[in-house]
Amino acid sequence: PDQAEAPAPPEAKTDLIELTDRNAVKGAGFIAFLVGYAQGGIWLGGALFIVASWVGMKRTDDFATVVKGFGRNGIKVVNFGSYLEGKYKLTEQLGSGLANASASVKEENKQASAVIDPAANVVGAILEREAAIKDSVDSFTTAATDTACLAGDAAVQVLDKTVDTLGFKVPTGLQKDKVEAA
Repeated sequence: PDQAEAPAPPEAKTDLIELTDRNAVKGAGFIAFLVGYAQGGIWLGGALFIVASWVGMKRTDDFATVVKGFGRNGIKVVNFGSYLEGKYKLTEQLGSGLANASASVKEENKQASAVIDPAANVVGAILEREAAIKDSVDSFTTAATDTACLAGDAAVQVLDKTVDTLGFKVPTGLQKDKVEAA
């Protein structure tokens, strides 16, 4: 009798960052911050972070889709880097290369171990706490994105009051019906 082959076990999930809308917005905010910081300093970086976070979380139109798309692509780049790290053990190879180099430096100069040993201990402690660091970074980025959304909400309220006071007509693409309720 023919026996059906057992299905192959599912591959283990190796993504460093889960590809969700929330993470895409956080990624887009981070990318916007980096671009703003590089082009105009901390204030422009912060402003672009707030705008990207608010648009990604609060809007439901094409602007939000674009922001989430940037964030998703950024996450894919990070996850691909993580995949390459897992496949080729880049940090392991780099670590062993540094260990060999530091050992040869310490052999030639005995005083160098006063600097090299504490630095190696710090790096080792960081690598041992990788999961805790990842959780901390996730918590920080979530809090920063939520705070940016609050700042964006406040800016929208001020803008709405200003527009109402001055009697300007809001362009169709920016009307309130395109924004999700908080």
